[in-house]
Amino acid sequence: MKRKSSAAKKAGQKSSRPHGNPHRPPRSKSDFRKKFVARNSEKRLQKRKRIAKSKRPSRGLSQLYTDDGLILICDIVDFSRLPHERQAEVVKCLWAYLQQGKVRHLLRDPKRYLINGTGDGLMLAYHSYSEKARHREFIEVAAGFVRHVRKSCAGIHLRVGVHQGPFSFVKVAGKKRSNRQAVGTGINQCARIVSLGDKDTVTVGENFVSNGEA
Repeated sequence: MKRKSSAAKKAGQKSSRPHGNPHRPPRSKSDFRKKFVARNSEKRLQKRKRIAKSKRPSRGLSQLYTDDGLILICDIVDFSRLPHERQAEVVKCLWAYLQQGKVRHLLRDPKRYLINGTGDGLMLAYHSYSEKARHREFIEVAAGFVRHVRKSCAGIHLRVGVHQGPFSFVKVAGKKRSNRQAVGTGINQCARIVSLGDKDTVTVGENFVSNGEA
């Protein structure tokens, strides 16, 4: 007659000792329920904070809207016909003009303007002032773009359009200012004004002229 092993005996008997740490008192169902509720409450609180943060309105340029903003768009003539290396060189030359003294004086308040590349040029949108001096500075900067490109990039011609109209700054994605875009009727009208101009010229919209003379 075979004897049962000690493991078989233990399997057939119920252990009177509690599972886990024998020195820790056994937990009741209410303890597990309290811990579960506390953990879920913390998760729900964190979720509500994330949702509230995502719905919170962003500050600065993304909230700025104007009815009479100043807009400048530069367009490089026959840009698509240039070789790739030449395209990059011309665009760098165009952006280099922004570091000159007259332009930096106009852009002394970073919360008032936004500069975006357009592929074959750039766009400068500025929250407007109705002063004549501001309009005169804008015209000087536009003419300076034409002179700078004609002097620094041989054989390259530029069209510039200047307009005054409504637009707003919109945050597209991310937290950096480079992810903000200027959109609105004024931007669209300025792009059409540029297309009407000749090479090496500055075309000015009627609304810009009437407000500058007022």
